[in-house]
Amino acid sequence: NCFFHGSRGMEFHEIDSTSVNINENVGNLDGWSVGTWFHVAIIRGWGGVADDWAFTKDGATVHTFSNSSTIADHTSTFGIGATLQGGLNGYMDEFRLSNVARWTADFSASLPTVEYTSDANTQLLIHCNETIASGTTGSGATFVDSGNTGHTMTEVNQIIRTSAQYKF
Repeated sequence: NCFFHGSRGMEFHEIDSTSVNINENVGNLDGWSVGTWFHVAIIRGWGGVADDWAFTKDGATVHTFSNSSTIADHTSTFGIGATLQGGLNGYMDEFRLSNVARWTADFSASLPTVEYTSDANTQLLIHCNETIASGTTGSGATFVDSGNTGHTMTEVNQIIRTSAQYKF
């Protein structure tokens, strides 16, 4: 679960395979501004070290930490853009979940400029312009992700697609 907290910045929460809660946050709001698009990544394997993590904003490191926990193989609902406390008040365009570190060092000089493509390491890929399979936007529409895994995604609560982006 990754989200943005109004006083602590980016946060990552996950349960490892032994039910231990992994909690980490950037700890500040430096450099974030309302009405601005950012490329955000949470990367495990930073610096080529398996248990080193980095939060990046526009390819530059904003926070690092170490954690050797094994992330649980969840079979339940996977939420994007919302937490138990509520949703993100913003927009998202392009979401990718991978089982490898796509970057291991600063990549601010080579930020992606086109949609990601699916490969063997892609676990979930959402371009935010997928064709609605059933329902209508804003009332539980479903679509299949753009990766090679074929996950069916469902809009819930206040999360709706607007102009090929998702509003939270």
